[in-house]
Amino acid sequence: MMVELREEGQLKYSNQPSRTAKTLNWGLVGLMGALVLGFLGYGVFWLIKGDWVVGSFITVIGLFLAGMLWLIFRIVRMPQKVLLRYELREEGYYTYVKQIKTGEESEHLVPFTQMQEVLIGRTTRYQPKGEGSIGFYVIGANIVMKWVDEEGHIQYSVFGLENPMNWRPG
Repeated sequence: MMVELREEGQLKYSNQPSRTAKTLNWGLVGLMGALVLGFLGYGVFWLIKGDWVVGSFITVIGLFLAGMLWLIFRIVRMPQKVLLRYELREEGYYTYVKQIKTGEESEHLVPFTQMQEVLIGRTTRYQPKGEGSIGFYVIGANIVMKWVDEEGHIQYSVFGLENPMNWRPG
């Protein structure tokens, strides 16, 4: 059975956040930081002016927001332990794994010529929106590839797609 990538597209998956996501996250941290500084400064202003009730209230709100900022900052900076990248390339199925702590990297390419069978299946995953809200279903595809490695052993690889814009008709 011959398997080929007929159109070049974004048939890629990675657990690494995009630059846009990183920029938005750090923008949120910056905005929250400015809000915290504003509340703390305004609270201190009222404390110096002598209004202890208003100053204390605004300062407590500022300290609460500072705690929230600390949590958001920890989440944004949360290090990944493993970097994964999967791609369907013109020459075959490519896998890249990097252990962040050790720096150990492994790459593997399964050429289309070594593939024996490919099964494309539909997946459905329920995505809840939150308490009291109705969620939605994400419909995707899993591509299961059966191939023979260099030693003659049968192996299997899975590539999942949930964005229909990435599906390419045959």
